[in-house]
Order: sequence, then C-alpha cells, then structure tokens
Amino acid sequence: MIQSRVEEKSAECHFRASRIYFIGGNGWYFLTREGISFGPYVSKAGAENHVSLFLFMLERGRLWW
Repeated sequence: MIQSRVEEKSAECHFRASRIYFIGGNGWYFLTREGISFGPYVSKAGAENHVSLFLFMLERGRLWW
C-alpha cells in the first residue's frame, strides 16, 4: 500500500469512459450524462463537433428537455 502525506496529490489516475461511440452499420453517437444518445453521425469528427455544439448551447441555457 502506498501512503502519501495529506498535502500531496494522490497518485491515482482516473479515466472516464468515452461518450462517443460507434454502432456498426448505423454511425457515430454521443451520450450525455443524463443517458440521452444523439446521432447517428457519419463520422466521429461529426459527433465530436456536435458534442461541442451541445455543450455550447447547454452552457448558455439554450437547451431544454
């Protein structure tokens, strides 16, 4: 077991699963924290661009469910 001092940063590394995924034959999708999937997109880049747009709109309060 590795011990560290209180003032030291943890050596642990946390990874987040990708929220952009491919479904064979259907295309690329992205998943929100709320569990809502958006897509399909023709390319992974297209899905990534729409994630950016989604976040932009969400930050400005222009999305509604």
